[in-house]
Amino acid sequence: MPKRRTFAAAEHQAVYDQLRTMTPRPDPEKLRGMGGGGNAYAVGYTQPDAPNRLFPRGSRAYAHWAAGVDNARDDSKAAGNPASNS
Repeated sequence: MPKRRTFAAAEHQAVYDQLRTMTPRPDPEKLRGMGGGGNAYAVGYTQPDAPNRLFPRGSRAYAHWAAGVDNARDDSKAAGNPASNS
């Protein structure tokens, strides 16, 4: 079962859960430059091991970023790359 972060705001939880369960995964390159959540997801997906210094915890953008990070780590594990085992 994939890792599931929890958020206090129901709206943020819904965004996170939706991005985590999308099949196929959202393409970060198509989302980059769209502003807001798209950029946050793309940053998280393309730089999953970089520390978060952009998105405040508890914000909607943080939920997008967290989903990107968790999706990237799951995809890396599925591809046989144990480098992102956090």
